[in-house]
Amino acid sequence: MEWRRLIQGTTNTQQPVPDPATYGGNFGATTITVPQASQVAASVLAKNCPGGVLPAGIVQGTPFPGNVIPTCMIDPNASALANAGIFPAPTSGNNFVGSVSTPTNLKEEVVRIDHNFTNKFSVFGHFIAEQVSQGYAISQWSGANVPTVGDTFGNPSYSAVIHTTYTVSPTLLNEVAFNYNGNRINIIPQPGAGLASLALPSGYSSATSRLFTGPNNLNRIPNIDLGGSTGTHFEISSWPWRNKADDYQIRDDLSWTKGAHQLKFGFSWGALQEGPGSVRSDPRRF
Repeated sequence: MEWRRLIQGTTNTQQPVPDPATYGGNFGATTITVPQASQVAASVLAKNCPGGVLPAGIVQGTPFPGNVIPTCMIDPNASALANAGIFPAPTSGNNFVGSVSTPTNLKEEVVRIDHNFTNKFSVFGHFIAEQVSQGYAISQWSGANVPTVGDTFGNPSYSAVIHTTYTVSPTLLNEVAFNYNGNRINIIPQPGAGLASLALPSGYSSATSRLFTGPNNLNRIPNIDLGGSTGTHFEISSWPWRNKADDYQIRDDLSWTKGAHQLKFGFSWGALQEGPGSVRSDPRRF
């Protein structure tokens, strides 16, 4: 049996991120303009404001007074997501620079047995189980560029053999074997630094924000990509993702020595199962 543990630091360098001070609507010296009536109706902007009208001093097409967006004009779902920790806070100016530890764990078990029942009949067998789990600070094969969402790539694999040898006579030898090989791939997303869960935060209302019908089975935060000056991307991708493959083989080999000649005969049958419900059989003679 063997265990190995490797922990490596992964550095996220100079990624512009939003300023948490703006989440409440105060943009300081940055001029923020009220959307024009041709872009969005006033009733939409003021749907959460008292009386359904824009607050005093808010005029479409002109800057917000003091560059502060009134609280009632900020979508509650946007506030819930922004304050959940989806985007890390800047650590150097407007940039996030940070290091995240990502573990790689390996465990391997090997068992082998050899036994001679008689001087003519012997058996050996082995079983190998290898489990590898590798962590990634940023979710793989996605557009994510901040370590608030990562994943774990698990790849356990298995191998087993039972092999028998029977000496029928000094000139005739028969061998029968069963072989198995299998592996699994499990990509599991995980919340990274500063994010408690990948589920939608409390206070978020799916009923008022869904653009598409259909289930959100794991109550997941959607992918969120910011443009403009930040270019910050939070993407869980399509994980979790699971795959399995199992390969089975049975074979019989007969060796016959006749004078100066050696003849070999055999039969092999194999089946490969990939994922649920997909099986291929491959009988062969040689």
